[in-house]
Amino acid sequence: MNIQSSEPHVSLQSLARLSRFSGEQGVSIDALIDRLLASYAANASSELCKSPAPTSHMAKTTSDAAGTNYRYRVDILGKIVTANSLGTLCANMVDAVHNTHPGILEGLSKRGTDKRAPLSRSRNGVHLSTPNLPVVQAKCGWWVSSNVSRPQIIRWIEHLCEIAGWQLDHQIRLVQI
Repeated sequence: MNIQSSEPHVSLQSLARLSRFSGEQGVSIDALIDRLLASYAANASSELCKSPAPTSHMAKTTSDAAGTNYRYRVDILGKIVTANSLGTLCANMVDAVHNTHPGILEGLSKRGTDKRAPLSRSRNGVHLSTPNLPVVQAKCGWWVSSNVSRPQIIRWIEHLCEIAGWQLDHQIRLVQI
């Protein structure tokens, strides 16, 4: 029986190759898929994907000032920080804080555990016990994990507020997480 579906499918072999390649590149599968989709959009002029392909593992910048076309949004000191993945959101938040209060990031980098740091100056300094996990580099040079959850992001923001003397929902608002 030949069943045709309009939904795209991916073979297990393709998923394994994608996983292996993302590990080699040091980026999350989400970031790699974002790159592939952006590349496809550039070649096909697709109406669904109009963002340019990232040229490296560095975080993408916001092209939508209101941040309405992104999955995640956080307001830091009146600036909307956006991303389509939580790892990229972390990197973009690091850039936003670095632009206004760079010293705060040093304090935040010391708030990790013996297995993971919230951010690090070195690629291998984020996942201390498993350095092969994916990381993303913010434009300011700090590295953050691509392997983060919503609760980890919220804890990271709480630590940031504590170090900076900020209040959640005043200097930092979780718009959409």
